[in-house]
Amino acid sequence: MNAAALGLYFAVSLMYLAVAVSYAVQFARENSRIAAWNYAERAATILLHLAFLAFLGRLYGELPLVSWSNLLSMLALGLAVVHTVMELRFRTRETGVFVFSLALALQVGSWASLRLPPERHPLLQNPAFGVHVAAALLGYVGFLISALYGLLYLGLYRMLKTRRFGLFFKKMPALDLLAQMNWHAAVVGFVCMTAAIALGVELSRHLEVPFAHDAKFIQSVAGWLLYGLLLVARYALGWKGRRQVVMSIACFALLAVSAAVVRFFFDTFHQFT
Repeated sequence: MNAAALGLYFAVSLMYLAVAVSYAVQFARENSRIAAWNYAERAATILLHLAFLAFLGRLYGELPLVSWSNLLSMLALGLAVVHTVMELRFRTRETGVFVFSLALALQVGSWASLRLPPERHPLLQNPAFGVHVAAALLGYVGFLISALYGLLYLGLYRMLKTRRFGLFFKKMPALDLLAQMNWHAAVVGFVCMTAAIALGVELSRHLEVPFAHDAKFIQSVAGWLLYGLLLVARYALGWKGRRQVVMSIACFALLAVSAAVVRFFFDTFHQFT
C-alpha cells in the first residue's frame, strides 16, 4: 500500500469528519463564527479530496475507477460539491450535517480503493471517458441529495402533523424551501445524467462498442426516463410539495435498486474490476 496515498486518504477522511462535526455543533446551537470556519474548512476539504483523487489517478496511470470503492470516494466528493451549490443557492446550512455525515461514511468506505497495483484498462486512460463518468456521478449525486432533502421534508411534515416540535423541527428549513431544494437537486441530477448518456452514446459510437443492449446503458436510460416523468408530473400535472417529494424518493429508490442489480447480476462493459 502506497504510504502517500494512505496519508492522503486519512487526511481527507479526517477533514470530512471535522466538517460533519462543525455542522453538527452549528445545528445544535447557532454560532456565526462556527459557520464562517465551516466555509473555509469545507473548501479545504474539497480541494484536498481533489488532490487525493488526482494522486490516485497519477499513481494508477488512469482514472481512479479500478474498484467500486473508488466510486464511493468520488460520490463523497460529489455530495460535498453539489450540496455546497445548493447551500449557496438557498442560503441555508441546516441540512449540511446530514449530507456531510453521509459523505464521511462514503469516504471511509472507500478504504479498499487503496489496493495496489490496479488492473489497467485502456478506456480509463481516455479523458473523454473521464468527463462521461464525472457527469454520470454528478447525476447520481443530484438524485441522491434530492432524495435526502425529500426524506427531511417528510420527517418535518410528519412532525408538523403530530405536533412534535423538537430540535429537528426548529432547525430544519421550511417545508416549501425543502421542497424547492429537493426539486433543484433532482434537476441538477437530470441535466448531468442527460449529458452523461449523450456523451456515452457518442463515445460508444466512436469506439465502435455495441451499447444498445448493454445492461448498464438500459438501466441508466430507464432511470433518466423516470426522472423525466417527474419533470412532466411537476409541470404538466402540477405535482408539487409532498407529491413531488414522494415521487422523487420513489424514483431514486428504483434507480438505486436497478443499479445494484445490474452491478451484481449482469455483465456490462462498464465494469472495470
